[in-house]
Formats: sequence, structure tokens, C-alpha cells
Amino acid sequence: MNKNLVQGLGLVTTLAIALMVPGSANAAKKNFYKGKKITHYVGYNPGGGYDTYSRLSARHLGKHIPGNPKIIVKNKPGAGSMRLANEMYNKSPRDGTVIGMFGNSLHLGELVGRPNIKFVSTKFNWLGRITDGDTVFVVRPGAGVNSFSDLQRREVIVGVPGAGSATTLMTIVINNVLGTKFKLISGYRGSTGVKLALERGEVEGSQSILWAVSKQWATRTKMKVLYQLPSVRLSHLKNIPSVIEYAKTDDQKKLIKFFSSYVTLGRSVVAPPGLPKDRVRILRAAFMKSMKDKALIAEVSKYKLRFNPMSGEKVQTLVASAFNLSADLKAKAKAAAKVGKLKKRKKVMVTVKGKILKRNKKGSKLTLALKSGKKVKIRVGRRKVKIKINGSKSKRSGTKAGMTCKITYDSLGNFAKKIKCKN
Repeated sequence: MNKNLVQGLGLVTTLAIALMVPGSANAAKKNFYKGKKITHYVGYNPGGGYDTYSRLSARHLGKHIPGNPKIIVKNKPGAGSMRLANEMYNKSPRDGTVIGMFGNSLHLGELVGRPNIKFVSTKFNWLGRITDGDTVFVVRPGAGVNSFSDLQRREVIVGVPGAGSATTLMTIVINNVLGTKFKLISGYRGSTGVKLALERGEVEGSQSILWAVSKQWATRTKMKVLYQLPSVRLSHLKNIPSVIEYAKTDDQKKLIKFFSSYVTLGRSVVAPPGLPKDRVRILRAAFMKSMKDKALIAEVSKYKLRFNPMSGEKVQTLVASAFNLSADLKAKAKAAAKVGKLKKRKKVMVTVKGKILKRNKKGSKLTLALKSGKKVKIRVGRRKVKIKINGSKSKRSGTKAGMTCKITYDSLGNFAKKIKCKN
């Protein structure tokens, strides 16, 4: 074959390959998710706020990602979701097939030196926020507390879940930075347990009340709202002062703003560090498209969920800015966050008798109407509950509305221990 012809064919082939490779690479990038699945981990048990928002996002995110991958939600609780954060940072695939949602206060623990943290918050790829929090502090009627100055003047008993919770940390910080006299009682099962304790008069206040979720409860029980935690007053709470408004110095304002940043971070979706940049862009764009999805918005409206999305780029900046403290302020933040030993609330067993007014499909939630007219909501686990119906051993599925029951439950979370019912 002619030498010049061979060289010409070689040149043509080289040019063809050069032109084809970029296009092939771009196609591969766009088609990465085709036929794949994404696992969306949740750092808490099923049924809570993190789980609810994670599943809401997962139901709609996949259809906005090129290739339409299937998204599967898996719960991986442990150590206040620190287990999941550590695993995502150190062990999860860094290709965009794993995303998750963990506690919005873990970055605070990182700065103040909480043990066993094995991640750097700013190195995660934050994909976007579904909503922020509208947390408020309330006191029960009859507590004799009417203003923030009252909190600085006298001891107020506040219920908290445990030493590692964001609620506990924020309550301690407000004590140490703004001079309140909160006395913490721990051991309650989340905000629900604290609300029940408020109703019973065991505690006087709570720092874990989400207004969008608990407005009706607060109105019914005549709780008094003293302040909100977001550092800027929310539009629907514009008449309620922010706790930062009670700070008197610049250092106090910076510390309160730092610690209250978990409320602004809210329910955010995150991916491990080290993802290809194009993969991060795809996931962030899909997230924001899903937040405008009519089907998702319809669910938000149906279940009356708080909804205030933020882009991944802005969330990334928010997390980074939270660490923008001088060495002196970091030292003060660590000092302000020292929780110490908390007094634990002892479990008290309560026995009531009445008729089942309502029950859910599984029988895991019962509403009992007592003779006094009071209604008690009781939770029924799958295990460690002794249930008898008409004298025979039964399961929780055997309970029916209208049955007369005698129920013994623990006051920490209204979990049933013994149930005896008859038709």
C-alpha cells in the first residue's frame, strides 16, 4: 500500500478517535446512573423527622437524575447518627451511589471536641436542604416565667433527651453564654417525651419544640413561647424574639449564632467526600429540581410539613461559615459546651383504664379515653409487651376500637408494658 496513503489513514483514524473520546466521556458521565441504584441512609430509627424527610426526598429525587436510578432508603441509627456520619466519611463508595441524612448538630460536636468524631464536616458534599427548623423555647402555664429575664433570675427545670442531643447542647450553651439558670433533667424519649412531661408538670420548659409540628399542641396546652432559636426571626414567628437578641456582646452573638446554626442546617442531604465534581453537580441540580416537583410539594401540603429548601452550594457555604471563629472564640465555644453530668429522670409506671378511642392499622398507637374525659396516647412496641384480650394471650394487632382496657405504661415515652382488654 502506498506509504502516503497509510499515513493519511492513520491521521484520519487519530482525528476520529480524538473527536469521539470527549463525546463518549460525556455520554458516560450522563449515563452513569442508568441501571444503578442509590442508597439513601438515615442516621435515626424509622418514624422520626429525619426519616420522614429522607423518604420524602428519596421518593422524588431519582426521576430528576439522568438515568433515573432507583433510590432505596435504609436506616442506620447509632450514637445520635454519628455512626452513619463516620461511615459515610470513611467507608462509603465515593461515586455518588450513597447519600444520607444525619444529625444537624454533628458539626458543632466536631468543633467542641466531642469524642469519636471521625469526619470533617466541611469535606462532605452537601447536596441541599429540604427545610430548616423553627425551634422555639416554651414554658408551661403556671411556671411563673414570663420573660427571658425570669430565666436569668430563677431556676427553670428543662427536660432534654440526653447528653448528646442538640437540645441539651443548646440549653447548656445558653446557660453558659447568656446566664440563664436552666436545670436539665435528661432521659426523655425525644421531644414527644418532653412534651408529655410538660403536660404532667414534671418539667417547666423545653428547648426542642418545632413550631410547625407543635403549634396546635402548644395552643391547646397554653404553653408560653419565650424565644425562637434561629438567629434571624422567621417570617411566621416575627413577633417572637430570637435568642440572639438577648446577647449583649459581639462574642456572645457569635457564639449563639454558631451553636444555633444547626437549626438553619435543618434536614439536609449529604454525600461522602471525594466525589467527582460532575457527579456532585448532577446530584445538586437534581435535588433542587425535585424540590420543585409538584408531587413532592403535594405531599408536603398533605402532611403539613415545614418546607424551606436551600441549594447544596449554599448549604456548603453555611457549614463552612459555622467554623469561621477565631482561636479565642473556639476556646470559648468549647468552654460553653461543657455539658457535665446530667440528672436523669427516673422511669415511673402509670396504670390507666378506659376505652380505645382510636388505633392505627398496626395497633402500635392507641388513644385511650378515660372516665375523667382525659385522652391518653399510648405506644405499643412489638416486643416486651404483655397483651391479653378477653383473658387470652394476644398481639397488638388484636386490639380494637371500643374495647375497654387496663394499660400500664412508662411515663418516659408512654410505651405500654401491660395491656388487658375486653370487648
